[in-house]
Amino acid sequence: MSPPKDPPPHGRTSEVQTAAIQTGARLHFGLLDTAAPFGGCGVMIEDGGVEITITPDSKFSVTGIDDSTSVHRLARHWQQFVDAPSIPSCRLHVSRHPRRHCGLGSGTQMALAVCEALFCAAGQSPPKPQQLVRIANRGHRSAIGCHGYFHGGFLCEESLESPDLLTTSESDRVLRPLAMRCDLPSHWRVVILIPKAETSLVHGRQEKQLFATINRATPEQRERLTRWLREEIVPRAKAGDFNGFTRAVARYNYHSGELFAQVQGGPYRGPVVAKTIERAKSLDGHGVGQSSWGPGVFAWFENQSAASDFARQIPTAEFDVIITRVRNQPRTVQSLESGNSPPPENTTGTKTTPAMK
Repeated sequence: MSPPKDPPPHGRTSEVQTAAIQTGARLHFGLLDTAAPFGGCGVMIEDGGVEITITPDSKFSVTGIDDSTSVHRLARHWQQFVDAPSIPSCRLHVSRHPRRHCGLGSGTQMALAVCEALFCAAGQSPPKPQQLVRIANRGHRSAIGCHGYFHGGFLCEESLESPDLLTTSESDRVLRPLAMRCDLPSHWRVVILIPKAETSLVHGRQEKQLFATINRATPEQRERLTRWLREEIVPRAKAGDFNGFTRAVARYNYHSGELFAQVQGGPYRGPVVAKTIERAKSLDGHGVGQSSWGPGVFAWFENQSAASDFARQIPTAEFDVIITRVRNQPRTVQSLESGNSPPPENTTGTKTTPAMK
């Protein structure tokens, strides 16, 4: 039986609002399986996220990005889902977004932020998380990025078999629940390396096709990954044990990647990513791994000084580099006074960024 549907939100409460939404980015450490229920774990980071400003205008428009097709499509889907007579008359300005399809979960963060911004523009109360996820049409496989949008921190996705959780139609799909989340120490740093030479990016239809061809994890593989997650990564995350956490993450990431070896050519996606990981390890990076399909590679450090020393050894001609920390808070939604807060400078792409002190 399908779970009950949330009623569509109704009731315009005021004229178009001016608001800004800022999200983090998502690092994914790996799935427990290649088919539902996927399970897995990951973390939200401060830099590499999305920032949207929405202001009243004579009609709906999108600025700040070269290709706004996906945003307009989301807006039409929002209108249909909430049964609104029209899309709110507003300017949706994307003032920050990362390089796409690099393992940072930018598509999920953008979709959720756009849909929530439209509720702000319509003067409506925010919907429940489950409903916003359905409107944004996200969470089909991993739920880490969706939960990260609403909670931040280190997150593990529940992976128990349940008929309700396995429904897949857009109208009744239920976001798989969190098994656990916790804050990670604010002084820890993570450096993201994105190889500029890697241009073969996995997303959309290609991603669906790859998942359709991959064999499921064996019961032994799934049991082993689940045990490592529950008995090693989670307790060390809760304890703030840097060395134990990063060792466990690196091992889990490698063996989760082995589930995709038949389409990646190994536990990591291709020679460029594999060489990047070996390079990061040789420069004393901890807990090194591939985020999602890559090509983004992460390396952990116990403090800002160690992260900066590492980053100085990375040639920026070959890599985009981000120095950041865990985002232990949800996305932020800030109401602004109309006319007094112009959209900030657009900051598309990726660059070396010091973490917040």
